[in-house]
Amino acid sequence: MAGKENYVDGEEAAHFFSSIHIKETNTGMPNFTPAQGGFTIKFPQAPNQSIDNTNNDGIGRWQYEAADKINGDGYLLLKKSVYNFRFLEEDSFNLKLVEESFRSPDYYDKQLLRKLSSFKGYPCLDVKEKLKDGSFVSARYIIKGPQYYVIAAHSKNAKKDFSSYFDSFNFTPYVYTNSKLYIDTFIHFTALTPVIPDLDQDYRGKLEQVSQEVSESKVYASYNSYWPKNRNAFFKSDSTGEMVGLTVQHYPQYYYVKDSTKFWSGELEDYLSKNDMKVYSKDSFLLANGVRGFKFTLRDSGSSTTISRMNYLKDNYMFSLVTMGDTMNKQSSFIDSFFLSFAPQQKTLGRNIFNNNLDSFFIDLFSKDSTTYARAFKSISNIYYGEKGAPKIMAALQKLKLADKDYFTIKTKLIAELGYINDSTKPVVVNYLKDIYQQTSDTSLFQNVVMEALARHKSSNAIKLFKELVMQDPPIFDKEYDYTSLFNNLEDSLALAATLYPEILQLTTLQDYKEPVTSLLVKLVDSGYVKASQYVSFYNKIYFDAKIALKKQQGKDEKKAEADKKAADNDEDNGGDATRTYNNNYGGINKDDELNDYAVLLMPFYDSNVNVPKFFDKLLKSKDENICMNSAIVLLRNNKPVADSILLALAAKDQTRGSLFTKLDKIKKLDKFPAKYNTQLYIARSYLVADKNFSRIDSIVFVSKQLTFYDHKKGNTYFFKYRIKKEDDWKIGISGLQPENINKTSSNNKLSFMTDKKLRDDKPQNEQFEEQLKKILFSFHKSAKNFFEGDGNS
Repeated sequence: MAGKENYVDGEEAAHFFSSIHIKETNTGMPNFTPAQGGFTIKFPQAPNQSIDNTNNDGIGRWQYEAADKINGDGYLLLKKSVYNFRFLEEDSFNLKLVEESFRSPDYYDKQLLRKLSSFKGYPCLDVKEKLKDGSFVSARYIIKGPQYYVIAAHSKNAKKDFSSYFDSFNFTPYVYTNSKLYIDTFIHFTALTPVIPDLDQDYRGKLEQVSQEVSESKVYASYNSYWPKNRNAFFKSDSTGEMVGLTVQHYPQYYYVKDSTKFWSGELEDYLSKNDMKVYSKDSFLLANGVRGFKFTLRDSGSSTTISRMNYLKDNYMFSLVTMGDTMNKQSSFIDSFFLSFAPQQKTLGRNIFNNNLDSFFIDLFSKDSTTYARAFKSISNIYYGEKGAPKIMAALQKLKLADKDYFTIKTKLIAELGYINDSTKPVVVNYLKDIYQQTSDTSLFQNVVMEALARHKSSNAIKLFKELVMQDPPIFDKEYDYTSLFNNLEDSLALAATLYPEILQLTTLQDYKEPVTSLLVKLVDSGYVKASQYVSFYNKIYFDAKIALKKQQGKDEKKAEADKKAADNDEDNGGDATRTYNNNYGGINKDDELNDYAVLLMPFYDSNVNVPKFFDKLLKSKDENICMNSAIVLLRNNKPVADSILLALAAKDQTRGSLFTKLDKIKKLDKFPAKYNTQLYIARSYLVADKNFSRIDSIVFVSKQLTFYDHKKGNTYFFKYRIKKEDDWKIGISGLQPENINKTSSNNKLSFMTDKKLRDDKPQNEQFEEQLKKILFSFHKSAKNFFEGDGNS
């Protein structure tokens, strides 16, 4: 009690405090069931019930606690609902997450029992822990769809059997009030539900009005994205934790679906493409009012949790319902009622997305109304034009006048769209683009867009015209990236791109074209689309350019040798504490890629021209280990000899050993890897060094190894301690996953990390390594990416 006056000493306080009565705890209760249902369990007495909303994830957790007054044993049940509609984790990992959350290292000393099992069909983990104070905790973790349960008992008696307590737990149906009709005019639906969102309708009405006014404003139409933002609603019961999610997608003004079958299959594929979930069941439906939709259930291997979805298409609105469940039980009355009764509003919400709206778009593009024009303008690059749209684009281009607003932007965007149109039925696009090119001979901006559209069109006629025009009058761009982008568009169809050669190599005399033209040729030669005979007439120029690049590299090698000598002298001056040098770059632009490209282009002439083997010999002698290694790989891939001493020198160095092993593995030439260094310890050490680009490292020391289960495979993970400078603290290094068989090696380096975490003196080393490994393993799971966030000792 508090206030401005002295109420505490007055009658008010006496009356208030005397009214307080402590409720007597009932003992001997055979079963306990919360008012909202969900489960029943036997406690020694009526438990204290509370909900904890202070968790970092913002999800409330129900807590039920009771104590045995006779022996002091404690009983606890925790329940938490975790809804995630994007992916499903394996039950075993989710149980591990529950275990990790419950098991505090500040209080727990040693795990005495850990057993994965099944409790009445549901995934379960039984554990027994010894605490640092000498007492014991027995716990059972259970997963039931999105519902997570922890049932635990605490005792000082190590032999206390709590099996009757654990086995008394049973699931029961949730208890809800009667469903009511909920009408939502904001996102246009109705549903029968006992769970109503707590939102003032008058306030929401004002939000609707403001939202509508903003969406129709000129500024919004000009700058907002093409796709309207999704509208979302969540119906969640605070008492049971159950939830239904609703997302409403309003399709854009000019959105058009050509193929309804592909549209619906695409809707389903969107839910599957970014994860490993599988469709367990699906069904489509057509309602009396013309509303179409489909419902489906998603599962994943190793998971007993399911995701249920139902999509309705009404005019140009897609309503998507989603909830979670499990493979054992039917849904609750709340979920069933909501899904079965849900319906989009009967009134017409918008246009039919299966009707082409191109005519309206072009009318709006030339509208005098600024808002209408702005909406069409922002949609130019997002519309599906299709084969029938090509003549409409040409008509619009002819209608455009220099005085029109955004003339240059509109024209370039419409020309660019021609490059995306597949006109296989009646080819007209290439002729259109040729006409535009000729009609805009005085405007390089439009001609450049024509060239980009031709490169993107992926047809033989388009490539033929592209070749003719680029050889006749190469386009000039303002940015270097535009040249690269022009030729990158050709890489999707290497067979067509090959027809540009060898003639297009003439453009390599122009500095802007040299790199992209050469880079594309490298891909074509490497993939077998272009043979040596096709560009033999350009051999002399390629060889000359390769020699120049090599001379530049040799100059860089000399500078590096000088720098290495100075570093070695400094080490001697410091008492001989030499550090390992790992960075091979010394100023300037790295020529690794350029020389590797020339190696690929010259390789086909290896047997026919004596200069090529000599060129490769010089590459192999480069002080730059990457150039040496890449050249060796090109030779071995083409079954040419490489001296054992070269491979041995590369394998001897931590920085290059792992990379050499990986590259040889990729070309199926691991038999060439030096046997001396083909051990798990050597390979793991090298992959660890490669994790960071440190110029020098003082020490790396092997500590131990441990069997690890990752990505459905068991293998060895190696623990190292490292320090960058002699005066630095030792830090934790982890490298894996090597095969379980110690005599085999692998290029799998997914678990290789210099963690930057310091080794502490007050804790056993192995515990620290295991803890960091656990954090790494957890980070590979979507549900645990941020599980250890903020927990560090660096």
